[in-house]
Amino acid sequence: MLVRFSFYFSWLLGFCLLLILPIFFPFVKIGYFVPFSILLIYKSSFYKTIFGAFFAGFVLDCFTNSPLLGADAFIYTLTAATLFPLKKHLFEEKVLTLPLMAYLFTGLMTIYHFLFYLFIGLPSKITLEILIKELFLFPLVEFIYAFLLLTIPLRWIPQFKRYLREQRAE
Repeated sequence: MLVRFSFYFSWLLGFCLLLILPIFFPFVKIGYFVPFSILLIYKSSFYKTIFGAFFAGFVLDCFTNSPLLGADAFIYTLTAATLFPLKKHLFEEKVLTLPLMAYLFTGLMTIYHFLFYLFIGLPSKITLEILIKELFLFPLVEFIYAFLLLTIPLRWIPQFKRYLREQRAE
């Protein structure tokens, strides 16, 4: 039950932020569905993870001004497929696993974006400032987003339910 709730919560949170955040903070670049994709990696099979990452990327393509429709869907899918084997090495019970995987997911997604646009011939200027922003700053924002808005609430829900049960029992 909590697993299903965490999927819905992370997807709904990402979708709400996708609709609201660009209005108030258009300069903030965040992977809205990265925590959802990370939860899929840890809690679902490979095929469900790939399908969910594709769906999340496609929704992102539909609601953003991406230069190519389907690029984000392809990159989300490729990144999820690349990171899926890492779930064996990073345990899901650790508090910082979701934020750390979000950091890795965003950094790898940035590398795939650069390679994809280079491969299809879209011009992109790669400077030291852009590299620092794209490979370190934006993944750090994603790390904070995953920790504050997902890890902490999802850790509190079981404790809150336990507290409510104890209160009812008394």
